[in-house]
Amino acid sequence: MKGDYVNYYEDFPYREFRDEQGDYFQTAAFAQQAAVNAGFSERHVWSVVEEGDYYIYGPSQHYVDVLGFIYSDTPNKGEYYFEEVITEENDHE
Repeated sequence: MKGDYVNYYEDFPYREFRDEQGDYFQTAAFAQQAAVNAGFSERHVWSVVEEGDYYIYGPSQHYVDVLGFIYSDTPNKGEYYFEEVITEENDHE
């Protein structure tokens, strides 16, 4: 698996869409349906995981330790991860 993924150690750079209450979608299926309804494809869905001091945005097929799912204006091709340092400004709790 090593070498198959690209990690970026920076804030998530794309526009992020959440559910109507501003929360994460609880399942990838809900996020995929919302993305399709908004004119995007299912590939625009990203998982969000909290690991230590980071939020990690990655492919939507993650299910372990996932906080939730978002969709963005840019698709994830299944190999990109963004590791965003948790700060007071972006603390999702």
